[in-house]
Amino acid sequence: MSKAVDVAKYVRPATMPEIPDAKKKIRIYPLWSHRFMSGPETWLITAHSISPSAGWVGLILWQQWRLNRGKQPLKLTGRTLRKFGVSKISARRALKALEKAGLIIMQRFKHRSPLITIV
Repeated sequence: MSKAVDVAKYVRPATMPEIPDAKKKIRIYPLWSHRFMSGPETWLITAHSISPSAGWVGLILWQQWRLNRGKQPLKLTGRTLRKFGVSKISARRALKALEKAGLIIMQRFKHRSPLITIV
């Protein structure tokens, strides 16, 4: 009739392959849960003297600059503004005031976040 099949010779042991060190995820952010916000003192004093919201937007811009490791231009997105509790309208006014004061240069686009260069 039918022969008995030895299944044991077809089964391979289950092992997980080793992940090389180069492919392991690199941690970019610090191990602590909070981030530090800072910027040049004279720049921030000038921004805050325009309006308090301009001071907040300036702090957010300097934090973005630090997180991007000094790469410019920066993009200030709606998600970032929501994280800090700043409305889009007040951020737009603050950015216009910072640009008028000569602290930033903006490139505007239709229906997109502006690109901002800190001077």
